[in-house]
Amino acid sequence: MALTQAAQWRIRSDIPSPPSEYENEEGVVKTVLGDNLISVPPEKSCFPSPEFSALHPVPLQTDVGDPEASDNNSSCGSLESIHTRVSSASAYGENSKTVDMGRTDGPPADTEAVMAPFYYISALPSKGVRDQLIEILNLWVGASPESLDNTKTIIRDIHNLSLMLDDVQDNSPMRRAKPSTHCVFGMPQTVNSATYQIVDVISRAQQLHHVESLEVVLDEMRNLLIGQSHDLLWTHLLVTPSVDQYLKMVDGKTGGLFRMISRLMIAQSDSPQKPESLDRLMTLFGRFFQIYDDYVNISSAQYTKTKGFAEDLDEGKYSFLLIHALEHARPAARVALENLLMRRRVVGHADACQKDFTIGLFRETGSLASTTAVLRTLRRELEDEVARLEAATGKANPGLRKVIGAFRIDED
Repeated sequence: MALTQAAQWRIRSDIPSPPSEYENEEGVVKTVLGDNLISVPPEKSCFPSPEFSALHPVPLQTDVGDPEASDNNSSCGSLESIHTRVSSASAYGENSKTVDMGRTDGPPADTEAVMAPFYYISALPSKGVRDQLIEILNLWVGASPESLDNTKTIIRDIHNLSLMLDDVQDNSPMRRAKPSTHCVFGMPQTVNSATYQIVDVISRAQQLHHVESLEVVLDEMRNLLIGQSHDLLWTHLLVTPSVDQYLKMVDGKTGGLFRMISRLMIAQSDSPQKPESLDRLMTLFGRFFQIYDDYVNISSAQYTKTKGFAEDLDEGKYSFLLIHALEHARPAARVALENLLMRRRVVGHADACQKDFTIGLFRETGSLASTTAVLRTLRRELEDEVARLEAATGKANPGLRKVIGAFRIDED
């Protein structure tokens, strides 16, 4: 689409949301954030690594840490197991002069090249939160071990391919304390590999025994991509969304994968006691997870090690903190913030001095404090929903409560 058309676009607030208990309430923000909690109206260069060479696109020997702390398990293996060597010879023959140009043997079936970028990101260490959540939710759902494995694999693969695309779109140089996939394999190979994985995941979902599984995957992938499109559009046009618009974006971009977990599990379960829906719980998880990520991106030293210092400011993303600050800053400070966002788009990143200035404004406007207050409210909403489900199923779920409580929220 031509760039001149961008100005004609309107920011829509009607991102498709899944059926939930919010539909009959006064508003998403009022329901989740509360009336008195918050008064809110509505490129960086990739770097080379000595571990990589042209002949070996991935590290030949790299310690990825405790495999039990990763959600990669047996499906992906470690980096040591990935030795991708793509031959420079044509897939159709060593010497094109001797090839019978009339032969139609079909395209190459070798997937080493297309899988190499995906294997790389899959082998990086991960906390495995989604795998843990699947195991914990099965107390209520009662899916078979085979169904759990299918769900874990599909969710893990969609999560990893979405990270590949997200890093390309943001031009982010780091992922899980390692070079991002496109900084190793280049953007063309990374996008091609992620696209191949989308096709592969859909194909695998189609082969599952329960026909609803494919519909679930397609439905939530659609929500994920629509949510991402709004996030990217706001950054591109420097348009500040309202909190309501932000939450709807999150319900698609982040909540989509969480809802896919519960919906896939329920679709594959034959248990007569399984809950009809866990959509509200998973949508709340998505909101809590995303706003928590916005918060630690600014405040966590550990996050700085794995993704870089205040990376959201490099990417120009409209995080919850930035939206709050733009709405509550003094006029002069707001103008300064808006100019910093425009400057970041020109340069491609924010320098350390600009980041320190922005974080100072977050403190001045109370954005950090308001974000922690919102997180505590969302955590209470989650705990209340868990209690409701425990009563409905007759089964206490201490594991789920432990996961929710593991997210540390510091007083600012």
